[in-house]
Amino acid sequence: MTSPSEIQIPFPKNFTPNDEHKSIALEKGVNVQEELIKCRDHSEASGIKKQSWSKYFNNWLRNARPSQVKPTHQSAIQVTKSGYVFIN
Repeated sequence: MTSPSEIQIPFPKNFTPNDEHKSIALEKGVNVQEELIKCRDHSEASGIKKQSWSKYFNNWLRNARPSQVKPTHQSAIQVTKSGYVFIN
């Protein structure tokens, strides 16, 4: 017979990051909400069940890597043969 402390469940639909999760995310430089979506998608797609989703998410965040910041607008610099510089 399985004791209540050994019961493993799928990722809870109502799981929300707690203060510890937010602190780890801040320390790692990652977006806690973005990582929550990644963790949920991965867990559901893989059929993972856990005893403590809070502890699992702590580890997920500790292993997360900051996203590459993508500029919203890049300037195009063009130099003509005569030496004029144009910036778009």
